[in-house]
Amino acid sequence: VFEHFYFRQLLTNVVVAGQNVRFDLAFIMATFKRLGIEPPDGLDRHLYDLSTLALEHLKPWLNSVSLPQIAKALGVKVEESRLHNSLYDVELTMKCAAILQRAGWLKRLWWSYIVPRRLAARPKKGTF
Repeated sequence: VFEHFYFRQLLTNVVVAGQNVRFDLAFIMATFKRLGIEPPDGLDRHLYDLSTLALEHLKPWLNSVSLPQIAKALGVKVEESRLHNSLYDVELTMKCAAILQRAGWLKRLWWSYIVPRRLAARPKKGTF
């Protein structure tokens, strides 16, 4: 019973952040259901999603919103052998989110030039 209380308290008044965070949230909500306890109010509304942020800034050039694709577009070095390691994925997500979060119009203009070259792809027609 104490573990159930602790699990709920751990996720009270937090913002769930990550890459494709709705996917992770589904597991969290399933755990609450399995334990038979109510999730904290607003847990499913307080989200910070790298995929959404990347689409806002980089939509015309991304073929997918995978973490390696976003990192490559932003010029963040990706160590392929470390992908899908939880701690490494968190570090990579934080680096990408920090870059996107601070981006103003000048950075977005720069990305319109550099991102297609980084990804070696043309922007999709009729976007951005």
